Amino acid sequence: MISVRQALTPARFLGRMTSIYRLLTYGVIPIAALRTTQRFSGTMDRPASHALD
Repeated sequence: MISVRQALTPARFLGRMTSIYRLLTYGVIPIAALRTTQRFSGTMDRPASHALD
């Protein structure tokens, strides 16, 4: 996929395209981690029999 993106992008925009791609792919990791933490917080302190309530 990277080779296709580089082949289709004009040379003068390769740096910008790479930075945007990295921002979109790596920038959402902290957001996803925060949402996952919020969603599952409190499930570890309950007994397993009540985890699916």
